[in-house]
Amino acid sequence: MDRLKNFIDNNRPEFDDIELPVGHAERFNKKLEGRKKLIMRRRVIGLIAAAACLGLLFFVQTRYAEKNMDNTCTMSAEISEVRHYYTMQISETIAQMEEIYKHHQSPGALELLKQTQEVIALNNDFENRILPSLPCSEEALFAMNRHYDASVSGMRILLRQMQKEKNRNDINN
Repeated sequence: MDRLKNFIDNNRPEFDDIELPVGHAERFNKKLEGRKKLIMRRRVIGLIAAAACLGLLFFVQTRYAEKNMDNTCTMSAEISEVRHYYTMQISETIAQMEEIYKHHQSPGALELLKQTQEVIALNNDFENRILPSLPCSEEALFAMNRHYDASVSGMRILLRQMQKEKNRNDINN
């Protein structure tokens, strides 16, 4: 191929003067038009295939979302009740701790009060990141109960520690 190209490049003036056979230009243009039609047909088929894939993907996603919405709707009341119950338990424990701290301010009590913020941050992370990814089922409700129960237990341990520190301070004073 390189020899042919070099030969044509070296003898360009001789090729420029030669007339093409009669009808050659028309045959060449017909081949180009056929090629253009083939390229256009392939593009149209590609676009149709892409549209069909997107339609199928949309259909599957919509069906999946409908299925999840049905499950969520049946359990949303229970999930809401569980969240409300445990939020009330945590709020009550924090209120007791703040009351103790208000009357007996000490560095240890302040540190215990700060620990409650970590528990609240973990609960927020659970509600924002993990809870939405759980399937709508009894198992998810069980996992949610376990998480919140552990949080409330941890808060109550912090409250008992604060009460012990308050009693120690009362005895020392």
